[in-house]
Amino acid sequence: MTPNRRSRAIGIATAVAAIPFLFPTAAFANASLGETDHLGEVPTPGACAGYLWKNTSIVQLSATTPRYVIPGLVKEPGSIDVTEAITVDLFRSVVVDALTAEDETVVETVAPKPTAEKYEKMRVEYWAGDRMLGATPVYTPDLLDGPELYSWAVSPLGRTDIFETADRVELVHASEFMETDEQENAFFPLSVCFTWSPLVTENSAAAAIDCDSATISLRNDGTAKGHVRVTVNGTDYDYLVLPYGGTIDKEIALTEDATTDITVTDLDSGKVLWAKKWTTDCNVPSTVQHVEATPTTTAPVPTQVLGTQVTAAPKAEVLAFTGSDANVKAGIGAALIALGAGLLTFGRRRKVVEA
Repeated sequence: MTPNRRSRAIGIATAVAAIPFLFPTAAFANASLGETDHLGEVPTPGACAGYLWKNTSIVQLSATTPRYVIPGLVKEPGSIDVTEAITVDLFRSVVVDALTAEDETVVETVAPKPTAEKYEKMRVEYWAGDRMLGATPVYTPDLLDGPELYSWAVSPLGRTDIFETADRVELVHASEFMETDEQENAFFPLSVCFTWSPLVTENSAAAAIDCDSATISLRNDGTAKGHVRVTVNGTDYDYLVLPYGGTIDKEIALTEDATTDITVTDLDSGKVLWAKKWTTDCNVPSTVQHVEATPTTTAPVPTQVLGTQVTAAPKAEVLAFTGSDANVKAGIGAALIALGAGLLTFGRRRKVVEA
């Protein structure tokens, strides 16, 4: 059943609020386009690692028939990637012959090319009842309008994450999701390749610790909601962290001289993300080093020096001098020599007189 316009609007609003387009790549960055006059040169589907839908029912998209539900295709919650979509533009009479004939030598009907069509574009949408769960972040590029009989495009449409089962997968004409020239702009989806993978979590933890508190930051860069447990001194605190970079900060008050034991566990994988046990010690007492002065002591004065009674230490006479100690000694030596010479002369004169 095709949803009505009101239901589509509700579904689109729900999808925008709940399902972000994760990889906003430039539209058609990896697309290839071409034209040919020979049917055998139109690209055929490449290897598909998932589910490959082929247009075996001559399905055409246009402003009049803007939606096509792929029969029986249901998608469970997970990441759905449209790795390749092929669209073709050619005359309907030729398309019928080409898609139903096994012999590629079928005679092609040549007719004048129609007026250039500007919105030969398509995207894939995923629905649950009247709610759109998501759509491909990229749509197919507009097909060329050259002189050749066939024009085609091959492009990936990107990944979409859904959190509920999509009971309907639709191929949707541009007139349903953008403003067009309101012309038919008819073309044919040739094939679409879908791959699927389960939603996953990528939980992590980091800590900032000071004297008064510790902040434990929980983050989830995965595609599924993350379950994380913070254990503080034996008490558990469980958190549900949203995907795509969702973050929760757990504040823990700290007490001076108290021991804190924190463990962060990823409940989805069972792994310990962060753990630490410490004692807060921020108030360091100030200490002043007291140095006691050592009293000056005087050596005891002996009561007798060489048998002489004394009452005080004898004072040595201090001679003032200048110059170096060597000069002093030289001067004293010279004086002694002169004194000796004088005494010798005096002795000689005395002997002469006595004689």
